[in-house]
Amino acid sequence: LSFAGYRGREALRAAMLPAFTNASFTLVGMWAIERFGRRKLLLSSLVATGASLFLIGMLFNTASRHTPPFMPGDPSDDLSCPAFNPATPPHLADCNSCIRHACVFCGPSAQHHHLSQNRSQATCVIASVQAIETCENQQQQPKHVAFQNGCPSTYTGWIVAALMIYLASFAPGLSPVPWAVNSEIYPDAYRGYGNGFASVTNWLANSLVTLLFLPLGRVLPAGGCFFLSCGCTAIGFVLSWFYLPETRGLSFADIQRVFRARYLSGDVKEF
Repeated sequence: LSFAGYRGREALRAAMLPAFTNASFTLVGMWAIERFGRRKLLLSSLVATGASLFLIGMLFNTASRHTPPFMPGDPSDDLSCPAFNPATPPHLADCNSCIRHACVFCGPSAQHHHLSQNRSQATCVIASVQAIETCENQQQQPKHVAFQNGCPSTYTGWIVAALMIYLASFAPGLSPVPWAVNSEIYPDAYRGYGNGFASVTNWLANSLVTLLFLPLGRVLPAGGCFFLSCGCTAIGFVLSWFYLPETRGLSFADIQRVFRARYLSGDVKEF
């Protein structure tokens, strides 16, 4: 949400809608998993999740092409971002460029979009407490706001809506199905080891995504993180299509027979 231009308490309030969507559709997944089966639910969730991630990426990419410009400050000003100076070409002095240089964009919010497109209404400052306080305490109308992770954009509402579609796609399938299948597929002698290894792998992957998301967001083109995630869901769909059997209604012994028969036959066709 901070990438979309939300800040502070505004971001916390905006996060309530996606959180409610996630919780609601998780309940849908609990209802659907035994009615439609693990395989169908996971595959449909992967398709919808990939499509919504692609949509979010497109919205971020489109918003980046309408990012507000700023007037580079005097290099002698200790608070001005050193990556820019009055000689910087106008097409390189915009909010995205400011944030990619680890600086802070100081300008009107998206509510004053007609003013935010005026270079003289904004500037780029260093990422320090003093610079941010100076930006936000200016006696200037409209009030200036410091943006450190994302730029003010008229696409913010659309991005939040797309994020809710993503969570509505993820929560019923990708959220519960892997845990359900993971508890069913291991032989009795290795079930504890398998569940433990899968849990550790899951949380390590979550930690890696958390650590890399913001740095990748600064390095990749606008929306790149979401296009990358969309590619991961495509890989997940292919692997699930060919290697995930339907386990609904099967006993542990039946599931083992399915995997054993497939392994012995060397069959690589989808289940």
